[in-house]
Amino acid sequence: MNRDLVISSSCSILRILATLGIFLFHSLGLFGNDNTGYDFSSLCIFSFLTGYFSIGIKFETGPERWLYKRLISIMLPYWFVIIPVVFINRLIGYKETSYLMDIITILGGNLFLDNPIYVIAWYITFVVLLYCFVYLQYKVRTPFLKMTWFVIVLYFCFILNKSIYFVFFIIGYTFHNLFPFHGKEIHTNFTVNILFKIQKRCYAFFLVHGGVLLFLFHFFEIDWINFITLGLSLSILGAIILQCVTNPIIKQIYLKYTSP
Repeated sequence: MNRDLVISSSCSILRILATLGIFLFHSLGLFGNDNTGYDFSSLCIFSFLTGYFSIGIKFETGPERWLYKRLISIMLPYWFVIIPVVFINRLIGYKETSYLMDIITILGGNLFLDNPIYVIAWYITFVVLLYCFVYLQYKVRTPFLKMTWFVIVLYFCFILNKSIYFVFFIIGYTFHNLFPFHGKEIHTNFTVNILFKIQKRCYAFFLVHGGVLLFLFHFFEIDWINFITLGLSLSILGAIILQCVTNPIIKQIYLKYTSP
């Protein structure tokens, strides 16, 4: 197995494990069980992988297209999930929010809210900030300005208590220089191809699983095993549906933007 196949399969497995870690973190937490470390380790992995694959900005036709593509792929599925969540919260009053908080939530600014409706959504804000960081680092040519921007972002993450995730992001970004990934012939291997297809649905799973778990916990009296089984199954189904709906739209938007 060549290096690209090893890297692709390893990164896919890491992303799948991190996604399951977040799922277990919230599942255990709802039942009052010990969930210490699941979220931290999973988010460190996510941050590392985000940094590792952010190196792709060098291979795009332009940094603006790179940033646009990633923002669309992050925000559009998020909007398909969060807008109904905000609307339902207004109906049932699960959390008390102002209209300003709802607007900030929809815009993806959950990291700046003390008690967001959808707790996991703070990471969406964080990833967007990381992509903007990569974009500006690439656009800025002066080493002094690059370092200044780096220090500013690190300090900003420190204030928000997210500095460790930023460090893992930088480690991933640096790691790509040591072990570059070219993506050649990765789909020729059956196992690697299966892992790649599964990990492509991890973000959609990440978005829908919180709502699924809360729905099951508050409206059904089921034991832990059935809760996990049903929660996992419905989250996978929801992820597939979300991708089927949003992927064609994302492709159309991106093609329209990048077409000459």
